[in-house]
Amino acid sequence: AIGDLLNGEERHVVARFGFPAQHGQDGRVVRARVLWVDDDGERSTDWQEVRFSYATNDACEREVHDPAVMHWVGLHQADRAHREAIKLSQAGDLRGAREELKKVATSISGYAGEDNELQASIAELTSVEQEMVNAPLAPAASKEMLFRHQNRSRGQKDHRGGKGHPPA
Repeated sequence: AIGDLLNGEERHVVARFGFPAQHGQDGRVVRARVLWVDDDGERSTDWQEVRFSYATNDACEREVHDPAVMHWVGLHQADRAHREAIKLSQAGDLRGAREELKKVATSISGYAGEDNELQASIAELTSVEQEMVNAPLAPAASKEMLFRHQNRSRGQKDHRGGKGHPPA
């Protein structure tokens, strides 16, 4: 569920899924469609199908990535890493939190290229990792970070305004 959209609002959806082991199959087909409700009732798009083939890890690594897709994948990956690191930090697992942030920063740096938003996300992941060297994040900082990353990953703007809360 994406939630309500304002007039002219755009949200990017990143879907993550995995496939079972190959076991002699050539590939898998994923079917999807979009459903929504407006003043005329429930509506939907036609079903779309995408076929995925099994490949070796080397073949996957050589695959050319679409920079626009990787932009949104990277932002969502960073948001998820921040949320996971906050959870680990609050549970007292600073090492696990730092490892999660470092792992994701390294992953994103592999495809970020010149994308300014992804470069900023890498810098933020690294900065938060360094903040957690000796102590968990302060509760207020954790709460604010969690809010920002949940909003961004859902494509929602921060409408709070005021000092310390710039529009997202």
